[in-house]
Amino acid sequence: MAGIAAMGVAAVLGMVMELNNTAVFTSSCVAYVAVSMWTESGITKRRSQRESSPPGAETPETRRGNTA
Repeated sequence: MAGIAAMGVAAVLGMVMELNNTAVFTSSCVAYVAVSMWTESGITKRRSQRESSPPGAETPETRRGNTA
């Protein structure tokens, strides 16, 4: 979802800057891939922290009350 939003923002900015259609499309795709990879990296870090911590250890999720 965040990647699609970034793609839309990049497209609007490209149109405002009066780039040609190819440049708008290319920059939108780059923004989509970058944000998607960044988001996936964050999810993977949290998942690996949760798996490597001992049972019952406090994690950022449990501090916030997210125990699912």
